[in-house]
Formats: sequence, structure tokens, C-alpha cells
Amino acid sequence: MDTPHGADELARAIETSWQIVVTCLDHWTVEMLDHVFRRDAGGSVQWHTRQSVIMRLITHEAYHCGEISLMLGMHGLGPIDLWPPS
Repeated sequence: MDTPHGADELARAIETSWQIVVTCLDHWTVEMLDHVFRRDAGGSVQWHTRQSVIMRLITHEAYHCGEISLMLGMHGLGPIDLWPPS
């Protein structure tokens, strides 16, 4: 196994991912979310919409934040709050 990532590195990765979502939503209109594009992956063709990519990123990050929150809880610490009050 590789060396585990430190807390600062994990926090930076999560913040970077959310910044991608924020930037996309700041620049795309609702109509643009239905735009379909092609992705060649491992010899197969995949078709995605902008909306599907954003949703994939959100669910991917939420999954990992859940893993981190579980580990924090095992050590008596509170969970990650992805949507803290303003």
C-alpha cells in the first residue's frame, strides 16, 4: 500500500473537486447541462451529459467523505459536513 495521504492533502483534494463543480455551475446554463459529448475509454465509446459528469463527481466525493467520516467517528471525532450552514 502507498503512504496514506495526510489530512491537508485530503482536504485540498476535496476542496479542488468542489471548486470544479462550482466553476461549472457558474458558467453553464440549465440548458447547457443536457449537452452530450463523447468519451473514448479503453476501446469503447461512452456518451455523457454535462449534468451526468457533475452528478458523478458529487456522488464520488460524497462517497469518499462518508468513508472519511466513518473513520473519524471510529476515533470519536465528528463527521465531515459537506454543506455547513452559511
